[in-house]
Amino acid sequence: MVVLLGVGMFGWSASVLLVVYWVEAGVAIVRGAVQGLFAEHTPTELAIDHKLPLSSWADKRGGVSVWVLPPMYPRNIPVVVASIIVLVMFWPIVGVIVLATIEAGGSLVSPVSVGIGVVSLVIGHGVGFAEYVVSEQYTDLSVRSALLRRQVLSMFVLGVGGVIVFANTTPPAILLVVVVGVKLVGDIVFGQPERTDSLTEWDDSDSLERGIPDTEPIETFRLSRLSLLARQLGYIPLYLLVPPYLLVALVVVPAGLIGGRGIGVVAGIVAVVTTAIGLIVRQTVQTAYLEYHVYPDQIVAHDTLLDTPQWTVSRPNVTDVTIASSRLDGIRPGNRTVVVSIYDETYRIQGLRRPEAFVESIRK
Repeated sequence: MVVLLGVGMFGWSASVLLVVYWVEAGVAIVRGAVQGLFAEHTPTELAIDHKLPLSSWADKRGGVSVWVLPPMYPRNIPVVVASIIVLVMFWPIVGVIVLATIEAGGSLVSPVSVGIGVVSLVIGHGVGFAEYVVSEQYTDLSVRSALLRRQVLSMFVLGVGGVIVFANTTPPAILLVVVVGVKLVGDIVFGQPERTDSLTEWDDSDSLERGIPDTEPIETFRLSRLSLLARQLGYIPLYLLVPPYLLVALVVVPAGLIGGRGIGVVAGIVAVVTTAIGLIVRQTVQTAYLEYHVYPDQIVAHDTLLDTPQWTVSRPNVTDVTIASSRLDGIRPGNRTVVVSIYDETYRIQGLRRPEAFVESIRK
């Protein structure tokens, strides 16, 4: 509505609208990504590419609250990354087209007009996000339905696309209002989060929660975070050889060729530090807060950060529990890995403080 008034009453030009709609698409991408973190439901089909960063979080159960915000679910993060990566790559391309169109049109963009438009759209999307939280829309949505992908695409097609057509055909000014009106209708139609019926929910009625005993466990085994940290840091050279960290490592070569040895060394340090931070963050959320509760008939992996059990197995179904041996044990940092076998399924537990005691407890 602000843009419509700007065109109708204040004579905003096509070049101003191009910049405003392009920036709004970027703001909508950010808003959708943030909304997706809080979506309570999870799609029945996750379909996460395991090559994506943080893909191992897709199976994490539970969420953690920050400040007064609703719980944020780590399992949503890989879906957010996978869903917005194309939009994030597409957004600068559209920006280049926008700038080229403005230059070709020979019209100057008023900084004041652009500032008014950008501030207005940021406020508008901020109000939309506040409504999303206050009205608890996140309780009825999955991560994919909260991403506002349709609205972003409608901005590109109806907003940026429409104004580019207008700028190249130079029709009467009234048609510019028509373009903005069509975009406004698109916002109304596509601006709401998508809803889908194919949803599941992890809550207190889940069979996993129902199957956990109400009594105190016989023993509780915790992880050594220092051991997990040492293991991850030791794997940095290997991770730099595979995607996505390989892309970070490949930047070092052109940086050294263009900027010289000093720049190459700095780029190498940045690549190692970036990889280390990525590995530490991933491992911290994935396993660092796990503790293993041993009951007479069950083993439960409980996440203390998310305050939610992650998996449970019946002790009578355990066919074998061993400490995995490897030729790298002498040089590999961190405690050895415990392997719990259940018929055709295997659970690998890394970083236990007392691996031998855990094995002995399960074998009793």
